[in-house]
Amino acid sequence: MGKGKQKARPAASDDSDDALLQAAIAENAAVLEKAALESQRVEAEQQARQEAREAACAQRDEEGAPLSREAICGLMDGIPTFCIVDDQKQFVPLRVQGVTGAAADCCVAWTEPLEAQDALAQAQKQRPAATLAIATLPLGKAYALSEGWAEARGVAAFRVQAHTGMVQELRPQLTQQLKQQGMPTGEVFPVFMWEELTTDTVMPVFLSRAEIVATWQAPCTVHRAPRTVHRAPCTVAHAHAHAMAHAMT
Repeated sequence: MGKGKQKARPAASDDSDDALLQAAIAENAAVLEKAALESQRVEAEQQARQEAREAACAQRDEEGAPLSREAICGLMDGIPTFCIVDDQKQFVPLRVQGVTGAAADCCVAWTEPLEAQDALAQAQKQRPAATLAIATLPLGKAYALSEGWAEARGVAAFRVQAHTGMVQELRPQLTQQLKQQGMPTGEVFPVFMWEELTTDTVMPVFLSRAEIVATWQAPCTVHRAPRTVHRAPCTVAHAHAHAMAHAMT
């Protein structure tokens, strides 16, 4: 009799362990389901807010007065570009190869100073008797020259050049954007925007991903703590399309 009772105890213990395991599994499944539902709710709310912001922005853009060319260039003028000039402070044209492979004489304004320095070294080798230097030119003025909104004496063609590596990386994406908008797909100039940094009155535009991330991670004036990048990636667009979208026709 005693031995029989001792044999029955492990079975009861096994049943108890199985019940605890099943209960733990059920509880874990309930927690996961609740978390999934909460995640879906949060995503739905974020999507609704995003759609509301986009609708408000579209309505504001439709109702607001378009920017003039002068206003667009004025907003750009806070950013420097770098050009090669001679001793008379005149722009020096360079032989530049386009996307089609054809080369043409063109004055270039670089946003990347190291690329301007490399171009200066090459230009100096081709013109050993000339006195050449790098001069700064506001991006708005350079953009106006490149788009034909302004003219400079002795300049037949003008081009604004973004970072070469970035242009090569983003050209397929930007070309597709331009095709969808029915715009020319020649030279591209990438700019970056981020919804989280946009307010009702300001939409900052950056020349690189690094700059936009650095701005987002900058210490808050209130909490003095760096923010982390955790939302959707930034948007990249062609500068011409972005500017013309806000310009008078």
